[in-house]
Formats: sequence, C-alpha cells, structure tokens
Amino acid sequence: MFQYASLLGIALKTNRIPVFLETSSGLRDVLRNTSIIDNSVRYSSHCNENFVRERVCCKSFPGFFQLDPNKNYRIGRYLQSWRYFFEHEAEIRQAMKFKDSVVSQAQQVVDSLRQKYNRTLTGVHVRRGDYLYVEHQGYKTAPLTYLLHAMDYVTKRFGDVTFVVSSDDVRWCQEQFANTSDVIVLSANSTPAVDMMTLASLDHMIMTVGTYGWWASFLNPGVTVYYRDFVDPGTPLSESFNPNGTDFYCPVWISLS
Repeated sequence: MFQYASLLGIALKTNRIPVFLETSSGLRDVLRNTSIIDNSVRYSSHCNENFVRERVCCKSFPGFFQLDPNKNYRIGRYLQSWRYFFEHEAEIRQAMKFKDSVVSQAQQVVDSLRQKYNRTLTGVHVRRGDYLYVEHQGYKTAPLTYLLHAMDYVTKRFGDVTFVVSSDDVRWCQEQFANTSDVIVLSANSTPAVDMMTLASLDHMIMTVGTYGWWASFLNPGVTVYYRDFVDPGTPLSESFNPNGTDFYCPVWISLS
C-alpha cells in the first residue's frame, strides 16, 4: 500500500503518469480503483529505462521529486514515508478506497459492535508474528505496558471506550485481555482487508508497529496513538529511520511508550 500511495503521490507532485507494476500485493482484490496497475508495461522498453531507488526504507528520498522530466523512471523499493504523498492526501484517500464487498463486510462488524456497545470504539492493531524472530535486527513488538498506557490515554481523553483488537497473534491478545470487559479481540477468521477496513471504520486507532497498523491508522478518521520505542537504537533497522521516525509516522499522530 505504501508503494501504491507513494507512486501516486510522487506522480501527482511531478506531473507524471503513474504505472504500478503489481506482483503479489493483491491490491486488485482490495482496492476499488486500480486503473494505474498495468503489468504490461513491465515488458516494455520504458520500464527498464532508468531505475531510481531510495537508500533505506523509511526515510524520504528527495531525489524522487527531482527526476529529469524528459525521461521515464522506475522507482522503488519500499517507499514507506508519508512525505511522498501527504501533499495530495485527498487524492490518496480516494485512491485507497476499498471495494464495496470489503466495506460491506467490515461495516457489518462495526454495526454489530455499535449496537452492543454504545461507546466510543477504538481500534487496536497488535503486530507480533514475524517480528518476534528478527529482534536481533532491531525490530520490536510493543509490550502490554504500552497497550495499557495507550488505552488509558484514549479513555481519559474520550470517556467511555470499548477497544477492538485485531492482531496476527490472536491467542496472545486473548490471554492478555482475558479479564478486561472493555476489550474485544476480533477472531482470526476474516481477511486482512476486512480487518483493516473494520479498524479504519472505528472512531480512533492505537497501533503498535508495522505497516498494516500504519495504514489502518491512516485510513481511520480519528486520533492515532503509536508506539514510540518501535526500534532498538544502534541496530541495523534503526539506520532505516531518521530520529523518532519522523519520516515514517504522521506528524499529527501521538507517540507513547
């Protein structure tokens, strides 16, 4: 999703025609408008004319906005910075609208929650999974203490809140919040797209780490809280971010430990 949004944002900023070369991202199955996806270009001479890539994943690369206007370019690789597209936020949000079938399934979940809980609904995305196996590179999973801190912040700010948790480690979340009446852990039965749309349709968001939670937060209209200590300093991964991750996390989001 970052690649798709950043490509579109850079093209809008530099008055270019965006063409997205989809491999296995599955965006065709999720997004309503995929008109810029055209794999046929992959085999044309234009595709390989000039390749420009960022130096690291999560720091913005100004060079993308300084390309020769008379040449075609293929850009990459991760493009994980809001700076590539925030100037055209309205267009990006329009481009990232999900298909009606996904929205409908998510809305059923949200409607059910709103009928049962007449309170502010805040989504929580807990990323664990693969991060647990690459901690030596600097990846971190958010501890329970952060989640409780973030929930406390949201509760104090918005009053009565029910927290709706989505995770790639449902069992861990169920164990941590087993005796907490204001936390609902979604099952692992729905698709990632439906879960993301569900989180995006709630009132506010708490994210931990990773790009899935990032996009659920970006698409959510309310307040977003994120985990401040998302990377171990002095590790290979930390070199991919500028201080405090300011190119990665949106400036209006709230960081907590």
